[in-house]
Amino acid sequence: MVSTESNLYIDLQPSFHLGMKIHISSSGYVAIDYKAYHNKDKPIYSEEIGRQRATTILNKAAELLHMPSDADETIGLDGIEIHIKLNDASLKISKTIWSPGPLHHQNEFVIIKLVYDVLWQLNVPIFLQEQIEQLSCYFELGLPIKIIEENPYVIRFFGRMSASDQQDLNLLLKKIRDDVNLIIDMSNFDGMGTILYPEFKQLLSRGLPIKWIANDRVKEQLLEIGVLESDLHI
Repeated sequence: MVSTESNLYIDLQPSFHLGMKIHISSSGYVAIDYKAYHNKDKPIYSEEIGRQRATTILNKAAELLHMPSDADETIGLDGIEIHIKLNDASLKISKTIWSPGPLHHQNEFVIIKLVYDVLWQLNVPIFLQEQIEQLSCYFELGLPIKIIEENPYVIRFFGRMSASDQQDLNLLLKKIRDDVNLIIDMSNFDGMGTILYPEFKQLLSRGLPIKWIANDRVKEQLLEIGVLESDLHI
């Protein structure tokens, strides 16, 4: 068990995005310092998550960080370097790892999943939400999709999708009822492999219109799929 004065620090240093630092304290707060808005005296954003939840994460992190880690400390060019530090009255652990996942640096990957479960629920500003979404794509956390609301049905896409996402995407889109208004938010989406086009084309046959929120990066792909330019909101 960690003490009442414990802190978990996670420093994310991705290959192709700006970094982000996350701090979870036993006092029940999470703080995020987004590198582009770095301030040495004050984190860019903090929010209370409760002592019980914070302590649960800290205890699990302490347990996992005590376990043997992968011997391979290779640093690559396409991925994310992570610095994890746990400070406690009786314990100090520090590790640097590269791109943890379900099959590599599994203990540290579980910590990342626990932290992301918290990050998804924070009421952060939009620029920080976009950063959290983009960095999540460096880990195998499932489809880069969030269901925001169910009536109207609002789906938010972020990062990128490829052929490996096709089956899960197909299952998700088939669950959308034809009698609900649908909003697809791709404002933080970087694009998809063309093999996924048919999954989106099937949505165009719905009886109700779809509101597409896009950006310039994905606009051309949506037009290729058959979305009318008049239905796009950039």
